[in-house]
Amino acid sequence: MRPRRLAPLAVLLAGLLPGPATAGAAPAWPEGRPWATVNLCDPADRPGAVGVRAGVPAGPGAQWLRVRAEWWDAVTRAWLPVRSGGDGGWQRLGDGRAGVRGGTTFGFTPPQAGRVLVVRGRVDVQIRRGPKVLRRATLRTSAGDPSRSGGTALAQCFVRR
Repeated sequence: MRPRRLAPLAVLLAGLLPGPATAGAAPAWPEGRPWATVNLCDPADRPGAVGVRAGVPAGPGAQWLRVRAEWWDAVTRAWLPVRSGGDGGWQRLGDGRAGVRGGTTFGFTPPQAGRVLVVRGRVDVQIRRGPKVLRRATLRTSAGDPSRSGGTALAQCFVRR
């Protein structure tokens, strides 16, 4: 009798515990996670330039990257997409055999004196085999290791005059 009473409890508990990924879930990234950072921020020789760089680990298919710019709207207190010129489009970075890096540089008109434009990147990463997407991630730029990104690794860029 005791096994019959425990069987429904075991079924209930099994449903509450984390289990293996379902068939619809994307598999884990095999060699680290993709990353994204602001690696160019309004330099004196390129006023208004904001660069977003990302790294994508090796995978079982080709690595694809799409970089978009977002700006901070202080009135709505939200990050909004840059509508004109803020989408770098999809880029194929590699064939998946090794980790790769890529990115996009956006140009912004510097704001009036005393004002600040705050910009960050939104990066979509995909590992594809033909038309099939095997893995995907959406990242926001974050501060990190400057040696990975080419010398600068910021979460966002403050464009000012």
